Amino acid sequence: TAGRVVTITVTNSDGSTSTGVNKTAVGLPSGGNIQTYSGYRSHKFTSSGTWTNTSYITSVDVLIVAGGGGGGADNSGGGGAGGMLVQTGVSVSAQNYTITIGGGGTGAYESSGDGGPYATNGSNSSALGYTAIGGGRGGSAGGANANSGGSGGGGSGESANSTGGAGTSGQGNAGGNHVNSGGGGGGGKGAVGQNGNVRGTMRGGNGGVGAANNYETGSNQNYAAGGGGGNENGQYDAQSPASGIGGVTNSSVNNRATSGTNGTGAGGGASTHTSNPNPSGGDGGDGVVVIRYAV
Repeated sequence: TAGRVVTITVTNSDGSTSTGVNKTAVGLPSGGNIQTYSGYRSHKFTSSGTWTNTSYITSVDVLIVAGGGGGGADNSGGGGAGGMLVQTGVSVSAQNYTITIGGGGTGAYESSGDGGPYATNGSNSSALGYTAIGGGRGGSAGGANANSGGSGGGGSGESANSTGGAGTSGQGNAGGNHVNSGGGGGGGKGAVGQNGNVRGTMRGGNGGVGAANNYETGSNQNYAAGGGGGNENGQYDAQSPASGIGGVTNSSVNNRATSGTNGTGAGGGASTHTSNPNPSGGDGGDGVVVIRYAV
């Protein structure tokens, strides 16, 4: 529960008085993983929970990232990053605040040719009255179009629409398009996903880069990058993960595309077509909320 306000009155040498709040008696907020650095205190949530504020804290900064979208299967689209919101000077009062962390979407697993199951969008994250939108799934060749989201999923081809999904204004960017058997990269907070057919080689496009934020520790960390698109059949050279956190296509016939990093909202990578095992996209990374305030 929130602490009570204890006011201290001090008599100055000239006989005047001044008052102030005893921060130790009032107590500080609780909830999440707490760190203190350079005059700030942060609360990081990687699963849903409660942030309990005290009457002492009246203004905070907050980072909200939704879950990333899952990657498609069979030279298809990378998952879009979860929407990313950064708010400063948010007014708060002494109460309990519900924090909701969005999970990453599941990657496609085409167990019966191109018939699915297909990838899914990431889920929303919310805190202090703000909501970040889950990332859009990457398209799959069997007919699953890329979805819009915080950032949009990358486009597929064949029976699916080759166009990447749209992003949400202020939260992310659109996914790239499928071109000549190369899947589009999922969109990221910092850039649109790259179109497929990179350098004319039928490779999947890179995921859009994310964005950096320092609220957790005072040092910048990357969030909300898109997943890489899938290559043409039988080509297994994977991209470098966008911003070091996005998923990428499978690098051999015997593995699946990689997932976005949990706690960052990055999108999952899309698979290159393979018959052993069935082509599988990577999952989107779970979202995160970080609240910080001066102490």
